[in-house]
Amino acid sequence: MFSIYNARMTSSPFSFTDGAYWQRLKKGQHERLVKLCKPARHSAVLDMTAGLLQDSLILARCGYQVTALEHNEALYKIAQNALARFTEETGFQDTSARIQHLLTEATEWMADRHYDVVYLDPMFPEREKSAAVTKEAQLLQRHERPAEASEEQLLLKQALAIASKRVIVKRPLHAPFLAEQKPSFSDKGKAIRYDIYLTPA
Repeated sequence: MFSIYNARMTSSPFSFTDGAYWQRLKKGQHERLVKLCKPARHSAVLDMTAGLLQDSLILARCGYQVTALEHNEALYKIAQNALARFTEETGFQDTSARIQHLLTEATEWMADRHYDVVYLDPMFPEREKSAAVTKEAQLLQRHERPAEASEEQLLLKQALAIASKRVIVKRPLHAPFLAEQKPSFSDKGKAIRYDIYLTPA
């Protein structure tokens, strides 16, 4: 879809042009999340739990207009710095311009419009016997905590109210449904499951 093979690597603790994520970004439109958003291709997506902006950047690179919310100031600043370096290293100003990155609490944020797709990736407790943790996961664990049941309910309720087409929730493969609410359907991979909640037209 695009050629971004020669960007300068950085020694920063977090970069969009390092390691496995760089390969995901080059894969672009073949990502499962992108395929699940296709009914709203080139339209508006709200990422309510943006974290390090990794999913938001892939969606923006594939043509979506993304509003990304993050409530943790440390994660927000880390992602902002990484996005600025990404733009400088790759020259993809058009991609960065498609992301509106906001420091705000998702459950308190007041949307002034509907979004075609709302995406949720709330932090889930790490398994005790998990494989080696990536540096990105370490950053998230250092600054974030798993959502409580009441927060999950608020997140999903608000997402369903904002989305005009669908809500997509990322979960570990065998995790319970978010807020114990059954989705319209699920897309299962080897380790990750996407639960899709269709919203009325």
